[in-house]
Amino acid sequence: MNTKQPLRKRNQDYRSREFLYLSEVNTLIECAESGRKHRLRNSALVLIIFRHGLRATECSNLKWDTVSFDECSIYIRHLRKQPKPYYHYL
Repeated sequence: MNTKQPLRKRNQDYRSREFLYLSEVNTLIECAESGRKHRLRNSALVLIIFRHGLRATECSNLKWDTVSFDECSIYIRHLRKQPKPYYHYL
């Protein structure tokens, strides 16, 4: 009897690519800027997520005290693969 679980499908089987084109990111930023509320915050979040490759939980854990304007960096705590936090430079 075969008790092995079937292998997970490759990402290519689910979607054609793993990234966004710059034009698509710009469209997301434009949509965020056209909203009624929190335009600047939302467009900045889209840009930060794209430029630094943040996951949703990493983005939701951002606080003002994690931003260092003097050092031009953001302190990111990665929850998945890297238990140690590190800095992303702006």
